[in-house]
Amino acid sequence: MYCKHCGHKVKEGARFCKECGHQLKAEYEHATQQTDNGENKDALQENAATVNPVPPEPFEQEMKPRRKISKKWIILGSAIIVFIILFSSAYAVGSSRYKPDSKIDSFDQAVKDKDIQKVKSMLTSDDDDLKITTDNTKKFVHYLEEHPDQLQSLIEKMKQQVKSKTADTYSYGKYATINIEKRGKKWALFNDYKLSIVPAFVKATANQDDIDFYVDDTKMGSSKDGEPQELGPLMPGNHEIKAVYKSKYVETNQHENLDLFALGEKSLDKSFQFDLKEVTSKVDSTDGGYTLFINDKKTDIKLDNNSQEIGMLPVDGSVKIHAEKEYPWGTAKSETITVDSDYTLFEQIFVLNEEQQKALMDQLNDTIDQYFDKAMTKKDTSYLKGKVSENLVHQAKKDIRSIKEKKKKYTAKLLKTNFRKDDFRNVSYNDGLSAYTLNIMIDVTLLEKNDRYFLWVGGGDYENDIYAHAFTFTVYFDEKKEEWVLDHFKKEYNFVGTNEGVEFEINKADTKKKAVSKKEKKE
Repeated sequence: MYCKHCGHKVKEGARFCKECGHQLKAEYEHATQQTDNGENKDALQENAATVNPVPPEPFEQEMKPRRKISKKWIILGSAIIVFIILFSSAYAVGSSRYKPDSKIDSFDQAVKDKDIQKVKSMLTSDDDDLKITTDNTKKFVHYLEEHPDQLQSLIEKMKQQVKSKTADTYSYGKYATINIEKRGKKWALFNDYKLSIVPAFVKATANQDDIDFYVDDTKMGSSKDGEPQELGPLMPGNHEIKAVYKSKYVETNQHENLDLFALGEKSLDKSFQFDLKEVTSKVDSTDGGYTLFINDKKTDIKLDNNSQEIGMLPVDGSVKIHAEKEYPWGTAKSETITVDSDYTLFEQIFVLNEEQQKALMDQLNDTIDQYFDKAMTKKDTSYLKGKVSENLVHQAKKDIRSIKEKKKKYTAKLLKTNFRKDDFRNVSYNDGLSAYTLNIMIDVTLLEKNDRYFLWVGGGDYENDIYAHAFTFTVYFDEKKEEWVLDHFKKEYNFVGTNEGVEFEINKADTKKKAVSKKEKKE
């Protein structure tokens, strides 16, 4: 028995064909029923022949068998259809996404949104030395935010580049900018467009060697032989260009903010002019060994009264210098000098500060008063108390002996003193005393009754027995006791004068004439 539909051999009485699934039994039963009802046997035979054909050769040629489609082919076909649908969708999306205009619009929006990372991911550089970083991208975005007109011009320029299919759209502004360029394929299907940074450069020069050039606090070169130094590559935008001169003791700089965007030339020229000179200095002092300070910074340069080079310094008024020396009683400090030429001179430096000078002058006034008003008048050196040397006591004894011999009735009263201030500048070391000494000239005005003892006078009120004398007093510093000691004094023939001195009024003069008794007259 054979299947009428596909011609495949089937078992007798089978209801369905195992090969094609066609129903067989219904046809067979229909044919049998007609025979049982007395219908034409020929028709039964015909139907039987149809249900159970003998497959002759011609039958196989007339009937083309249909095979059942397997499950794996169905799955494969479905997958292909899905792939085609997805591919078509992806291609449509990709075509839109990778259009150059979409790239430009996306960049424009990312800048306005301040999306630093997105902007960074869209940028590339046509210079291998320019690295696109988060920091320089952030500064670039900030620049475009501050200059919206520049951003608008940049967007328009890139869209024009797309239309003209060239990056060289404009002759002006083709440096320190961004170009949109086709860089190969994306997924082998779409043109890949990149936003390529054209970097900026600065050619820096200086009139001095060893000037360091910085861009945004990053050192990028140094001046030498007046040759330009190329600084870059730099991201387009605003940059601080700084030139720095730095030596061991001083640093000075010049700086300027440059707008490096849409330049007509590859690099921008910048020149720096420094007013530097080799400076020499000295101190006008009898004592050397002063340490130089530059802008209050201690150096290892020692100064004395010989000129000495202190190095290359700016002479534009930006540098100030002074000198100091440590003494047993404290620090001697010079005046501060503004360096505006190649030579500086420290006038004689006060070795005592104002407070120390005042204390020493008060001390000497007391001692001078003791010497004349007490020791000379009373003819007794015991009135000399403290802060005097044995040498001064010996000098007082000698004066007392002379007075006793020549001027027995001599009396003195200290009225005024006038100290020469400049003498507090001149200190020297006395090897004999093993101490630092000061020689201070003082005008001493005395009320001297019964004839004067010191013959040379420089003025006064002679009618009222007031006489001015000039002396130089020598004091030394006792390091153990940490005090100044009066050692001796000598008569001078020049006077201090009021213009250069510091005056003190010690006692008032009593100029009233006393009545003289007969006994006093006889004496």
